[in-house]
Amino acid sequence: MRSAWPGSWPLVTVLLLATSSRSSGQSTSSASAAGCWVEGEAEGALSALGAASRTRETALNRAVVQLYAGRATEAASALATLHDRERGWTPALRWLARAQEELGQPEALDSAAALLASPGVAVLDQLWAGDLYLTHGRLPQARSAFQSAVRRNDGIDLAWRGLAQVETRLGDTASAHEAGARASAFYGGGEGPAVVPASALRPGEVLRYQVKYLFLHLASLTLETGGLVRQGGEPAHRVVFSAKSNGGIPFFHIDSRFESVVGEDGAVLAHRHVASDSDSGADDAGYDMDRRSRRCTVRTVRDGVFGYQVLPLPANAQDGVSVLLVARALARVRGTAVVPTAVDSMWWPTHLRTLGVERVGWRGRDVRAVHMQAAASYRGPGGLSGVVDLWISDDERAVPYRVKMKVAVGSVVLELLPDEPPAARRASAGEAER
Repeated sequence: MRSAWPGSWPLVTVLLLATSSRSSGQSTSSASAAGCWVEGEAEGALSALGAASRTRETALNRAVVQLYAGRATEAASALATLHDRERGWTPALRWLARAQEELGQPEALDSAAALLASPGVAVLDQLWAGDLYLTHGRLPQARSAFQSAVRRNDGIDLAWRGLAQVETRLGDTASAHEAGARASAFYGGGEGPAVVPASALRPGEVLRYQVKYLFLHLASLTLETGGLVRQGGEPAHRVVFSAKSNGGIPFFHIDSRFESVVGEDGAVLAHRHVASDSDSGADDAGYDMDRRSRRCTVRTVRDGVFGYQVLPLPANAQDGVSVLLVARALARVRGTAVVPTAVDSMWWPTHLRTLGVERVGWRGRDVRAVHMQAAASYRGPGGLSGVVDLWISDDERAVPYRVKMKVAVGSVVLELLPDEPPAARRASAGEAER
């Protein structure tokens, strides 16, 4: 599958970005459509797409937005035409199959079979097809689709849960029990940590980090917590993580923004990010969590192609920004936790554990820090191991002094910068821009 890191651990993602967040060749209309789409503004996206150049991507994006907006008949007609014209293009087949399913057309089953046989089939396609076959009682086909998903990546609990349902209906009790046990094991039988991460939310807090690889100063990062806002009628805080590269390194460029809306109980209520990765291409996404319906809607723009996914919403849902807040809260009480983390339109478990209290050097001082470790079953671009070590201040603030992660060669280190007076901060920002 493509890069798993954008939208998850932004502390890691931004280190591998090597192009700007929007390429200079992208039209204003396309950029406007992408922005509207990520925000869930369907009519605005359709209007902007109408003014964009006529390409197969534009035609597909219009149909995807129409399907999302409940205009399935229009979407299916446009997608059928596009698929006839672009027979080898998987996105056209992918969304035609979904439009046919939405309309209750029997052709959806044939399209699903063709999609599963396509070289460009994704894990999400296999999960979708498995659910479709299960709904229609096509149990052998459903089993095959879910088995293909777990063979491709056995770290997806939804694939194991789907397989458990199929095996139960087929009467294979042993296989059903095994698949169900695999699904439950992701979160240790539960769906969230034993601590409440809200204690790490500190309105007005601004933390700045310097990113180093060997002797190079690669980038500067900022983590900022805003004041109280309302999201879906709930009180929450907006947490923004941004990164900008050091202009003195010509081959390395970062200009990224990750924004999370975190409820007072520590769960994520919404997420937005704009990023571009030299390995995986441009990636924008918007996640909206509806706790009443227990659904998470994900809208994506990847390399100019729109998509969306509706997922079940687990308890204590997290993203890459909020996982850092959970780690900070856990550092105060010690122990371990496993949290569901939004990555690449899917939920993945992130394991957090306390390794102990250590004395570490920071800016010429000897400080007391809680050594935490975060580990995930997915891998990021550039050979990231999925393991991140954090040294968090052993006090009420629980501020990460240092973050270290392995890359293909060596390690990248993030180090907390000392607090600056506002005037000095503005001067530093101006110097970075020059």
